[in-house]
Amino acid sequence: MKGQITLKDIKSNMRRYVIQYNQDELDEISPDKINVWNKYVEMNDEKKILIDRINKATLPYLIEGVKGTGKTLMVRSIAKELGWALVEIRCTDNTKERDLFGSQQLEGDTSYWNAGKLAVAFKGLKIYGKVIIFFDDIGNLPPEIQSMLLSLFDKRKSIDVAGQVFNVEEGEKLMIVCTSNPPIYAGVNPITEPLMSRLIGETREYPKPQINKKILDWSGIPIDIVQSPLLTVASTTYDLATKNHITYVLSPRDIEQFIEVYNDTNDIIQCINQTILIKYSDPTEKEQLRIRCQETFGVDL
Repeated sequence: MKGQITLKDIKSNMRRYVIQYNQDELDEISPDKINVWNKYVEMNDEKKILIDRINKATLPYLIEGVKGTGKTLMVRSIAKELGWALVEIRCTDNTKERDLFGSQQLEGDTSYWNAGKLAVAFKGLKIYGKVIIFFDDIGNLPPEIQSMLLSLFDKRKSIDVAGQVFNVEEGEKLMIVCTSNPPIYAGVNPITEPLMSRLIGETREYPKPQINKKILDWSGIPIDIVQSPLLTVASTTYDLATKNHITYVLSPRDIEQFIEVYNDTNDIIQCINQTILIKYSDPTEKEQLRIRCQETFGVDL
């Protein structure tokens, strides 16, 4: 029909766009710019396993596990150690197509395509040769956004940006690593079946007390009155969450906060209030934890 804009017209116009990249963003993904805030301590052999997968750079890898167990730190540490550029995408239910692929921008009578995170990753391949795209909490992405990633996650390893198809060329390596929280967490969205079928990976169990003893710095912390009861309370929150009695599970990050506050104050009650009970906004859940802490630590709350 005369005057009607067709899909062919749109794609034809898209091919006229020049893709513009933010040079600072391209610089920031460099291996030597990756921020690693702590040393990652392995719980088992998970770091070695991921290093092997990254070096092969064939199958997208998913790490499902509770918060605060160092999933992000491990990925960042490996990228820096191996010399891979890192494009980190913090996934939320507000992540839009333009955030990943880019969007049209107008300046006067001219227009261009502002590169999104994935376009930056493929441009990074030309600069650094090896790029990890890290989808942090990928289950938070809306289903329609997940469906746009299918060609990137399978053997095609390609995306369509502004009418241009981006592929991994000979001599380049592109690895995709994702994380997600376990289903016991409130508000966790499932990864869609088509996307999940393209992933391999691991499920991290909730850390047992002996693991938390290994990965955290307990220097100066009394075993009987602080360490043992704290680890017991943390494990109890996981058990309660699996039974749907509470929604928040104390993670190694929460335990580490307790340790820091105790080292600052030597006040167990203050530590419980500031690093445990504060996490529970629901009065019923908070009361459950107050009673558990009072009984386990042997203090009067």
